[in-house]
Amino acid sequence: MASFSECIEQFIIWKRIKRNRTYRDYQYRFSVILKAGQICGIAGRDVRDIGSKELYDLVITLDSKEHFPNLCENTISSLIKRLKSFFRWLCENGMISTNPAEKLDYRRTEPRGTLPFEDDELSALFALSPQTDSQGRDYVVFHLALDTGLRLEEICGLCIRDVSGSQITLCGKGGTHRTVSFGEKSRRLLSDYINQFRRSALRDDPLFVTAEGQKLTNTTLAHRLSLWAAKAGVRGAAFHRFRVSYAVQFILNDGDPLELQMLLGHKDLTMTRYYCWLAYRRKACTHNSQRSIVDALCLGNQSQEARPQPEFVAPAGASEAVAGTPELMFRMFQTWLAMVSQMQTKQGEKPPQNIPPLPSLSWMQLTDQFHQTLWHNKP
Repeated sequence: MASFSECIEQFIIWKRIKRNRTYRDYQYRFSVILKAGQICGIAGRDVRDIGSKELYDLVITLDSKEHFPNLCENTISSLIKRLKSFFRWLCENGMISTNPAEKLDYRRTEPRGTLPFEDDELSALFALSPQTDSQGRDYVVFHLALDTGLRLEEICGLCIRDVSGSQITLCGKGGTHRTVSFGEKSRRLLSDYINQFRRSALRDDPLFVTAEGQKLTNTTLAHRLSLWAAKAGVRGAAFHRFRVSYAVQFILNDGDPLELQMLLGHKDLTMTRYYCWLAYRRKACTHNSQRSIVDALCLGNQSQEARPQPEFVAPAGASEAVAGTPELMFRMFQTWLAMVSQMQTKQGEKPPQNIPPLPSLSWMQLTDQFHQTLWHNKP
């Protein structure tokens, strides 16, 4: 039977065949795992002889600052996730009968990833005016990225046929098909770009091209953003920050997280939860006294006169008894008066009681009159 190191080589080859995008990541991370396996003595062992104890020894080795001084908590957590994925693959392919990594838990660390652009950073980026055709193309791309949340490789992989009005239909990462929409400004910018530079392009031709007519690559676009950001004075401007900004703003606008998952092309809610966490953190920074439940309920010994009252302007023609009173009391009066008026209009019915003229009533009397009508003379 194959050893631990031989099975890792087969797993990496399988990953390369199945999903080329993650191949290099798996190749690097399993090189670290294999090095830890050599230190703790399981690299040459038969995978059927590796149990939970050996895997815990492997994790302890990864956590050792003597052997891996540069591995942080998040990296170790990621390595454990890859290790669990590897042993699931061994089980699915019949190489082992039981999964020793099933109960191996990865570290629960604070979410850490790409942060969204701040509002002033976005203002600085889009305040620049394009001076060349290439800058005009970049200007359109940046608007489209912020308005749709598309990945860098998805933007570069767009074809003419993918765009229809204010919508883009694409096959994204992992073969996920989805349709995203964008706003009026992005639609106008993209339409002007197509009419000026891609009018003669065929349906299967790339949407965004270089000055030489070649398809825009991920590396080129990332470099173009770095130049644009340097000119705008924005530091750390990674293209993925457009996607994160789109997601956070979607949540802040009371968007549905499940809908966001589909719009972003995620297979599960893992990254969506991270975006919700970022949105929550941004909301917490803008928390003010208006959201305080203590202030709203006026708890404690605070007198009625000291409570903050909403500003309310009585409508024209209102009596002196109504003017200058809280809006809630006036709404109560309107409700009460509407009840009485409705009964007066019904044939053969009379008001529940005689109502004194409004100017002769104080607000306390008016409230008592309303409660008497509401509770003792229900229409």
